[in-house]
Amino acid sequence: MIRPTGKPGEYLLHLTPWEWEQLRLVLNSEWSTPPDYHRLSRSAAAEEDPALREAEILRRELDAQHRGELQSWIARLLLRLEPPEPGQSVLGRLSADEFDRLLQALNEARVGAWAALGYPDPLPDWDDPEPGPHPACRLVMDLAGYFESRLLEALNAAGERDDSAAAPE
Repeated sequence: MIRPTGKPGEYLLHLTPWEWEQLRLVLNSEWSTPPDYHRLSRSAAAEEDPALREAEILRRELDAQHRGELQSWIARLLLRLEPPEPGQSVLGRLSADEFDRLLQALNEARVGAWAALGYPDPLPDWDDPEPGPHPACRLVMDLAGYFESRLLEALNAAGERDDSAAAPE
Protein backbone atom coordinates (compact mmCIF):
# COMPACT_ATOMS: atom_id res chain seq x y z
CA MET A 1 0.00 0.00 0.00
CA ILE A 2 2.64 2.56 0.98
CA ARG A 3 6.38 2.31 1.25
CA PRO A 4 9.38 4.60 1.41
CA THR A 5 10.90 5.39 -1.98
CA GLY A 6 14.48 5.48 -0.70
CA LYS A 7 14.58 9.28 -0.80
CA PRO A 8 14.34 10.83 2.67
CA GLY A 9 10.80 11.98 3.39
CA GLU A 10 9.20 10.53 0.25
CA TYR A 11 6.69 7.69 0.07
CA LEU A 12 5.12 5.75 -2.76
CA LEU A 13 1.40 5.17 -2.42
CA HIS A 14 0.05 2.21 -4.39
CA LEU A 15 -3.59 1.35 -3.79
CA THR A 16 -5.76 -1.31 -5.35
CA PRO A 17 -9.12 -0.06 -6.63
CA TRP A 18 -10.78 -1.47 -3.49
CA GLU A 19 -8.28 0.28 -1.18
CA TRP A 20 -8.75 3.53 -3.09
CA GLU A 21 -12.53 3.39 -2.63
CA GLN A 22 -12.17 2.63 1.09
CA LEU A 23 -9.67 5.46 1.60
CA ARG A 24 -12.01 7.88 -0.18
CA LEU A 25 -14.90 6.67 1.99
CA VAL A 26 -12.91 7.35 5.17
CA LEU A 27 -11.51 10.72 4.09
CA ASN A 28 -14.91 11.92 2.88
CA SER A 29 -16.75 10.68 5.97
CA GLU A 30 -18.82 13.14 7.94
CA TRP A 31 -17.21 12.29 11.25
CA SER A 32 -14.36 14.25 12.75
CA THR A 33 -13.08 14.82 16.25
CA PRO A 34 -15.75 16.68 18.24
CA PRO A 35 -14.88 20.27 19.25
CA ASP A 36 -14.95 19.39 22.97
CA TYR A 37 -12.58 16.44 22.60
CA HIS A 38 -9.44 18.57 23.10
CA ARG A 39 -10.71 20.87 25.85
CA LEU A 40 -8.13 22.84 27.81
CA SER A 41 -9.70 21.76 31.11
CA ARG A 42 -12.47 19.37 32.00
CA SER A 43 -13.06 20.78 35.50
CA ALA A 44 -16.22 22.70 36.29
CA ALA A 45 -14.12 25.42 37.95
CA ALA A 46 -12.47 26.13 34.59
CA GLU A 47 -15.81 27.41 33.28
CA GLU A 48 -15.63 30.18 35.91
CA ASP A 49 -12.13 31.37 34.92
CA PRO A 50 -12.38 34.16 32.30
CA ALA A 51 -8.84 33.53 31.02
CA LEU A 52 -9.58 29.84 30.46
CA ARG A 53 -12.91 30.66 28.79
CA GLU A 54 -11.13 33.07 26.43
CA ALA A 55 -8.39 30.50 25.71
CA GLU A 56 -11.04 27.85 25.02
CA ILE A 57 -12.80 30.14 22.54
CA LEU A 58 -9.48 30.74 20.76
CA ARG A 59 -8.72 27.00 20.77
CA ARG A 60 -12.10 26.25 19.16
CA GLU A 61 -11.55 28.91 16.48
CA LEU A 62 -8.09 27.57 15.66
CA ASP A 63 -9.41 24.01 15.67
CA ALA A 64 -12.18 24.96 13.21
CA GLN A 65 -9.64 26.73 10.98
CA HIS A 66 -7.33 23.70 11.06
CA ARG A 67 -10.24 21.38 10.26
CA GLY A 68 -11.21 23.51 7.26
CA GLU A 69 -7.63 23.57 5.98
CA LEU A 70 -7.38 19.80 6.41
CA GLN A 71 -10.63 19.25 4.48
CA SER A 72 -9.37 21.45 1.62
CA TRP A 73 -6.12 19.54 1.57
CA ILE A 74 -7.97 16.20 1.50
CA ALA A 75 -10.02 17.35 -1.50
CA ARG A 76 -6.86 18.39 -3.38
CA LEU A 77 -5.09 15.12 -2.50
CA LEU A 78 -8.00 12.98 -3.67
CA LEU A 79 -8.15 14.88 -6.97
CA ARG A 80 -4.40 14.51 -7.49
CA LEU A 81 -4.46 10.78 -6.77
CA GLU A 82 -7.64 9.99 -8.73
CA PRO A 83 -6.82 7.16 -11.17
CA PRO A 84 -7.15 8.00 -14.88
CA GLU A 85 -9.78 5.30 -15.37
CA PRO A 86 -12.25 3.84 -12.87
CA GLY A 87 -11.09 0.49 -11.59
CA GLN A 88 -7.39 1.22 -12.03
CA SER A 89 -4.86 1.20 -9.22
CA VAL A 90 -3.77 4.46 -7.64
CA LEU A 91 -0.10 5.28 -7.80
CA GLY A 92 1.31 8.47 -6.35
CA ARG A 93 4.05 9.96 -4.27
CA LEU A 94 3.62 11.62 -0.89
CA SER A 95 6.05 14.04 0.70
CA ALA A 96 6.72 13.83 4.44
CA ASP A 97 4.28 16.72 4.98
CA GLU A 98 1.55 15.02 2.92
CA PHE A 99 2.20 11.76 4.76
CA ASP A 100 1.77 13.58 8.08
CA ARG A 101 -1.43 15.31 6.98
CA LEU A 102 -2.89 12.05 5.70
CA LEU A 103 -2.18 10.49 9.09
CA GLN A 104 -3.91 13.46 10.79
CA ALA A 105 -6.95 13.18 8.51
CA LEU A 106 -7.28 9.45 9.19
CA ASN A 107 -7.00 10.02 12.92
CA GLU A 108 -9.68 12.75 12.75
CA ALA A 109 -12.04 10.33 11.00
CA ARG A 110 -11.26 7.46 13.40
CA VAL A 111 -11.72 9.48 16.59
CA GLY A 112 -14.79 11.24 15.17
CA ALA A 113 -16.44 7.93 14.34
CA TRP A 114 -15.56 6.60 17.81
CA ALA A 115 -17.15 9.72 19.33
CA ALA A 116 -20.29 9.23 17.22
CA LEU A 117 -20.48 5.69 18.63
CA GLY A 118 -20.40 7.15 22.15
CA TYR A 119 -16.73 6.34 22.96
CA PRO A 120 -17.43 2.65 23.68
CA ASP A 121 -14.73 0.73 25.53
CA PRO A 122 -14.49 -2.04 24.59
CA LEU A 123 -15.94 -1.82 21.13
CA PRO A 124 -18.95 -4.05 20.45
CA ASP A 125 -18.28 -7.12 18.35
CA TRP A 126 -19.10 -6.91 14.67
CA ASP A 127 -21.44 -9.88 15.00
CA ASP A 128 -23.41 -8.17 17.79
CA PRO A 129 -27.10 -8.48 16.79
CA GLU A 130 -27.58 -4.81 17.75
CA PRO A 131 -24.75 -2.95 16.00
CA GLY A 132 -25.61 0.38 17.61
CA PRO A 133 -26.90 3.67 16.24
CA HIS A 134 -24.29 4.15 13.52
CA PRO A 135 -22.93 0.95 11.95
CA ALA A 136 -21.16 3.10 9.32
CA CYS A 137 -19.21 4.78 12.14
CA ARG A 138 -17.71 1.45 13.12
CA LEU A 139 -16.74 0.77 9.51
CA VAL A 140 -15.07 4.19 9.14
CA MET A 141 -13.33 3.76 12.47
CA ASP A 142 -11.92 0.35 11.54
CA LEU A 143 -10.89 1.39 8.03
CA ALA A 144 -9.18 4.55 9.31
CA GLY A 145 -7.29 2.42 11.84
CA TYR A 146 -6.28 0.03 9.07
CA PHE A 147 -4.87 2.84 6.92
CA GLU A 148 -3.19 4.50 9.91
CA SER A 149 -1.42 1.25 10.76
CA ARG A 150 -0.20 0.86 7.15
CA LEU A 151 1.18 4.42 7.21
CA LEU A 152 2.93 3.84 10.53
CA GLU A 153 4.44 0.61 9.20
CA ALA A 154 5.85 2.58 6.26
CA LEU A 155 7.23 5.19 8.63
CA ASN A 156 8.93 2.48 10.68
CA ALA A 157 10.28 0.84 7.52
CA ALA A 158 11.79 4.17 6.49
CA GLY A 159 13.52 4.38 9.86
CA GLU A 160 12.01 7.82 10.45
CA ARG A 161 10.26 7.01 13.69
CA ASP A 162 11.75 8.52 16.83
CA ASP A 163 12.14 5.53 19.14
CA SER A 164 13.51 7.69 21.95
CA ALA A 165 9.92 8.52 22.92
CA ALA A 166 8.89 4.87 23.03
CA ALA A 167 8.03 3.36 26.38
CA PRO A 168 10.74 1.23 27.99
CA GLU A 169 10.28 -2.52 27.76
